[in-house]
Amino acid sequence: MAGYATRVRADIARWREIGLIDPATAEALMRDVAANERASLSFGSILAMMAALLFGAAILIFVAANWEAFPRLLRVAALFAVILAGYVGGAVLKKRDHAVIGEALWIVAAAAFGGSIALVGQMYHLSGDEASALVTWCAGTALAAIALRSSPLTVAAVGIADAWLVLK
Repeated sequence: MAGYATRVRADIARWREIGLIDPATAEALMRDVAANERASLSFGSILAMMAALLFGAAILIFVAANWEAFPRLLRVAALFAVILAGYVGGAVLKKRDHAVIGEALWIVAAAAFGGSIALVGQMYHLSGDEASALVTWCAGTALAAIALRSSPLTVAAVGIADAWLVLK
């Protein structure tokens, strides 16, 4: 769904094409729209982020509940597939002007990454504690937030860091 600024830009371009406004006025209006555009926090975006968190939790619960039924290679492949699909799908959707859903997919991918750390550690009997797993999860999420310039991923990384602080 296109935002207000996107719709106004399309209207300005249409008005210019049909001759309602001259090119100078169109350029001035475009500059004004760009200067006053803001990223708003809507109820829909909050709902999408909550849904992404719950969907990520559902994936992790499903995998954990059926962990023994899957062969090891399928387990690892499925975890990597969820992570890859979340990050790539989110980037594609964000590029197609569906920023909220794209960011929500990135949250799902980050949640799957955190679950993957724990589940792979359990599967291969890796030594370590919860605190080191949280640090790794936080670092991966922070790296994704920097690479993708994502505010929700930044908030998630800070939340994971807070969980590490509470654990320590």
